[in-house]
Amino acid sequence: MESPDAGPACAAQGGDAASFAAPAERHRAGLRATAISLLGYRTGEVDDAAQDALITAFRGLPVLREPAAGDFVNPPSDPDHCPPTFAWLLRLREGRVARLGVAYGEIPRA
Repeated sequence: MESPDAGPACAAQGGDAASFAAPAERHRAGLRATAISLLGYRTGEVDDAAQDALITAFRGLPVLREPAAGDFVNPPSDPDHCPPTFAWLLRLREGRVARLGVAYGEIPRA
């Protein structure tokens, strides 16, 4: 079964930026939930992380090898073929969270 994101991902990869809106909105809640699990309930940071992840996914579309093969936000079963958004969210703890910890002191983990 083809992912509901396949058509919009292919269209966005082909230059139709507006087609990215539907999958972005569909995944917004899941991205926020993942960001909350990494950042805790810091609303501004969670929203920024989710938005940054969507921007990263959009920017990664031109190099996505198989946009019609499946969901470009959720993790695949093969870790060597990890979509840009999910990979970016997994790096939050080491990247942005670490920088925030340096700037503001220890950040409580969720």
